[in-house]
Amino acid sequence: MKVFKVFFITLTLLTSSISLSQQLEGENNTYTIEELRNIFQEFNEQVSLTYYRNDAYGEEIDTTRFTDEYNYILTDRTLLNSLWEGYMKESDPELKESYLRFYKELSTDIIWQNLRAYLDELYNLEASLEVYLDDTVIAYRDVGTEIYLSDDRNYRRELYEAIRPATLKYINPLLRTIVDEQRKLCRELGFTDYDDYWQNVHSLNFDEFSHITEQLLFETNTLFREMLEERVGETLKDLKIEYIKPYDRSQLFRIRGYDELFTKEKMLPTMKNFLLGLGINLENQKNIDIDFSDIPEKGARASTYIIRVPSDIRVLGKPSAGIDDYAALFHEMGHAQHYANTKEPRYEFHLLGDGGLSECYAFLFEEMLMDPLFLTEEIGVSNAMAKQIVRRNLFSYLYSLRYYISLFNYERGLHQGVEDPVELYRELMETNLLLPRTREDAELGYLSANEDFYSVYYLEAWFASVMLRRYLEDNYGRRWYKNKKAGEFLMDLWATGERYSTRELIHKLGYNDFEVEPVINYIEQRYQFSAE
Repeated sequence: MKVFKVFFITLTLLTSSISLSQQLEGENNTYTIEELRNIFQEFNEQVSLTYYRNDAYGEEIDTTRFTDEYNYILTDRTLLNSLWEGYMKESDPELKESYLRFYKELSTDIIWQNLRAYLDELYNLEASLEVYLDDTVIAYRDVGTEIYLSDDRNYRRELYEAIRPATLKYINPLLRTIVDEQRKLCRELGFTDYDDYWQNVHSLNFDEFSHITEQLLFETNTLFREMLEERVGETLKDLKIEYIKPYDRSQLFRIRGYDELFTKEKMLPTMKNFLLGLGINLENQKNIDIDFSDIPEKGARASTYIIRVPSDIRVLGKPSAGIDDYAALFHEMGHAQHYANTKEPRYEFHLLGDGGLSECYAFLFEEMLMDPLFLTEEIGVSNAMAKQIVRRNLFSYLYSLRYYISLFNYERGLHQGVEDPVELYRELMETNLLLPRTREDAELGYLSANEDFYSVYYLEAWFASVMLRRYLEDNYGRRWYKNKKAGEFLMDLWATGERYSTRELIHKLGYNDFEVEPVINYIEQRYQFSAE
């Protein structure tokens, strides 16, 4: 096999072959590629900071103050056409790729600029809405976490019912408008709909990708049904599958009984020790800021904000004791290490690439919590306990895979304008996840589930992370995470930023495409360990 490490080091040493004097015609200005890099980097830094402050502190979003400043370029369809023409005509592969990435960026910004009033209102609503239950006031953003953490089924039901009016009255109408306006804007740009737009600017054939993911669904049907029935019996003992409600589903993913091993106090030290095994000292990485403070205004979902690559990377979360919070930190640290170690200087090649690539590194880290040796040797759990943890995490892994395959197919219908998206969502989720879902349930969640095909990035990443893990084990040993050579290899990958797509990564690992067989083997290995 070709040495992947040498390949990537060589490419990072190459200087850009793109001519900075190449002129691109805009409505009122001409631009060089270098000028576009500077403009978009500065603009996106301000956007990222604004949404970070909303997520971290609940600050009201007002993008007008800087979008007006950049309006001259964010609405420039003449420049957009120039970029597309350049992409179609250019023979130099580096310049051609730059044209495509800036076309993707500018077209996304044109769409966003036309939707920003709705999006700002949505984010501000989510940060400010409150749910009232008896004498208790709960932040809208925290309801999902409250449902997840509660053992009281009546309380979970009351929370679910309490959030319904606000969702249907305020959130869903905004989300519906955003989807409709997005489709309209894509047509103005020359595409049939958002599905057609996404495939063209990301160079991915959805029909072919859907065929691969459907095969994965088929291959995991029997095992998933077995593990679902087992998990329902363990977690929801008095319920049969056909009586499970939406407010019960999250209970299937809670892993109880191990908090003394996965404490809040040990979380960061565990992460630091893991990174040290790879030769990475988190204490010395001043470009990574970790904020795990617990305030009501903060979003419940762990996230990484890429303010500026590689100098300003911020990780947000709300930690508590338990494996889930450890997994969230490991996931976000995969993103953070990717961007914090990037050495690719060109903006479009360190941030405007394939999102599945960074998700691959995030899953690689997150799934250390499903590695038997890591659990027993690094966390200190017993072998018997490791089997329980792996089995429960494997159920979550299977569920997530099947959920995102379902979401991908649902999003295709939603963005193509299917007549009844509520029913499509209900049917796909019920069929593939084997849990009952009424139309009323689907109506509550069908719009908030939409991630505008981020589902594709997750699915790509699950395939790629399995292949990358196998490569690391084959070349650096079963305990690759204790091998500094493996760390050097990963840092060489991260150094290239988003220059390469997820598919290009797996090609360099020796695979022809996104293949089902490695994923099935990985699932079977974890299952066999848990069943011994």
